[in-house]
Amino acid sequence: MSYDEHDAEMDAMADAFYEDVGKELYPEHKEQAISTFIQDRMRSYYLKNPGIIQAPFECFFHAGECSDISSRSALII
Repeated sequence: MSYDEHDAEMDAMADAFYEDVGKELYPEHKEQAISTFIQDRMRSYYLKNPGIIQAPFECFFHAGECSDISSRSALII
C-alpha cells in the first residue's frame, strides 16, 4: 500500500480540522490542561515507584542534623 495524493489530501484535511478545533477550544484551557496532565503523570510515576523519593528525604533530614552542628556542613549535602 502506497501513500498517494488522496492520502495526502485526507491528512491535510484532518490536520486543518484539528487545528481549527484546537484554536476554538484549547487556548482558554491550555495552562490547566498542561498542569493537570503533569500532575497526573507525576502522581502515577511516584505511585509506581514509591521508594524513589526516599534518598532525597534522607539527605534533607541529614542536612538538618548537620545544620545543628555547622550550617556550612548542611550546605555541602
